[in-house]
Amino acid sequence: MKSILILTILLLTLGSMAQTSDQEKAEELYAQYKTIYRNDNSTKSEIKEALPLLISATELMPGIYKYSYALAAGYKYIGDYTNARDWYAKSKSKTTDAGQIKQLDNMISYCDTKINEQKLQERIRQGAGINIAMILKEGTNELDEELVNNLPKVLPQVNINNPADELSTYISGKISVEDFYSDEEFLVVSLSTQRGAEEHYQKGVKPFAGYFKNKFNFAKPQQYLTILLTENPFDLIEATNSLYPTAHLKAYAPFLGYYNEKDNLIAATGGRQGYGTVLHELIHAYLHSDYPDCPIWLNEGLATLYERTEWRNHELKSIPNWRFDRMDAEDFVTLNQLVSDINEHRYHLAQIRMLLLYFDNRSDISEFYSFAKSSGGFFTYDDLLARFDISEEKWQEFIKTTIDEYKTELYAARGTLGNPSEVKYIQQALNALLQSGLEVDGIWGPGSSDALVEFQKKYGLDPDGVYGPGTKKALEKEYAKLSMN
Repeated sequence: MKSILILTILLLTLGSMAQTSDQEKAEELYAQYKTIYRNDNSTKSEIKEALPLLISATELMPGIYKYSYALAAGYKYIGDYTNARDWYAKSKSKTTDAGQIKQLDNMISYCDTKINEQKLQERIRQGAGINIAMILKEGTNELDEELVNNLPKVLPQVNINNPADELSTYISGKISVEDFYSDEEFLVVSLSTQRGAEEHYQKGVKPFAGYFKNKFNFAKPQQYLTILLTENPFDLIEATNSLYPTAHLKAYAPFLGYYNEKDNLIAATGGRQGYGTVLHELIHAYLHSDYPDCPIWLNEGLATLYERTEWRNHELKSIPNWRFDRMDAEDFVTLNQLVSDINEHRYHLAQIRMLLLYFDNRSDISEFYSFAKSSGGFFTYDDLLARFDISEEKWQEFIKTTIDEYKTELYAARGTLGNPSEVKYIQQALNALLQSGLEVDGIWGPGSSDALVEFQKKYGLDPDGVYGPGTKKALEKEYAKLSMN
């Protein structure tokens, strides 16, 4: 019995000695890394090469907060925001300090913002940012529903098995036409010289019409679909008032589109700035033929979905657009509430578009359309859960990711420092380095700007108040150095 006790004590002693040895080794590795990182002449490449020192330290002593935090800061400094985010999250699991947890939450959000920026840059590098096929911008003149419904039937209805001559003759007798182009289903009418009818058809109609028919298995219309196209909304106003003298249409936006189901006619702006308006109305035309009793929420929602898209691996994928400009993640209702009151949201199209964007992102949009159509356009939350592998948690996560990515894109396009996550990070860093006393609220105001100028002066930078590459690099490094003290 005594020998067992002695053996136990010996094992505990050896374990303690080994732990002490691991701690000493980890601290030595940490000290080596700090020396390299805190050296003002160290390059990003040298810091990257030194990161394995910290990785070894965390392997020796995995529960130590400062090693994980320093590793996250190092990855952030070299621009590896994915690994930085992971290590900030690991650091969060190693502390119970409320201040540190709040700081880490801001760091994680900041990394998310930077990851989104990198995704955006990658899309642009691959051409997606340039090849965005359809853009429908804020300021689109979405005609009053009653006005569209009151447009009369004036065009001859010509079966697609016959030539479109009767239709084109009638139109050219009523409005000023540049040229026509017809195929087995469409009569495309160009109203201006900027782009001819055939080019409109090849770039703005044919590829998308074919995609929609295959994707949703839309029924093929029996009558020609007439599409009036021009880049100038005033051309459409003039044409509309000539075709429909009682319309008295006026232009008050740079984009215009409508679908008159009585004439099976689309009038839309489109061309060099994209064909988003055309696609919006094209969906209405197909739904009129395929699902005549389609409820408004689905009819308008599916049309808005394709206002802004891009081709990815031969798939036309919808992406966020201006309908989310003034929306935050918190403005979107729960999935249960949205489905339960779906008809109430039919005119709040941002909510509906987010729902359909969710299913499109999951590559389930055609199945969702079939599901909605078979249920008569109305279904319960339980019906939805039974049909699709979704949850409230996944819905909320998608909303947050989508809005964060879209805001990143907006701020990048505007060239402004407005992303709340990035601003919070800068405010947090300025408070730590200068004791600025800023409220970490994500709003870039005069106080934040003054503190940034103070930082630039203190560290020998041009005090212009601009958070440019040099200031960003200095702030990140000084903030990380401070955390290692």
